[in-house]
Amino acid sequence: MRFNYAKEVDYMTNKEKFEYWLEVSEYDLDTARAMYESGRYLYVAFTCQQSIEKITKGLFTLFTSKEPPRIHNIWQIFRALKKNTNWNPFLILKASIQN
Repeated sequence: MRFNYAKEVDYMTNKEKFEYWLEVSEYDLDTARAMYESGRYLYVAFTCQQSIEKITKGLFTLFTSKEPPRIHNIWQIFRALKKNTNWNPFLILKASIQN
């Protein structure tokens, strides 16, 4: 991985922080694929959830210029994003579900 988030966070732009979260999210998806191919399905679900959580935190950082909440509830991260911006992820999710 390119970034050491804990050491570099103070020196990273919001875009770089987003790229970090994207990178670790993609890493988790690659791990999920490997687990799926080996038949370890419980870990597939877990690493997919981790991937979604990380990209959600990346979006939070990108759109709010703040560090993401230290929680694991994806829906609460989206709520915090909505509260801190005028960006409404709920409308985007609703539109994607309806199509």
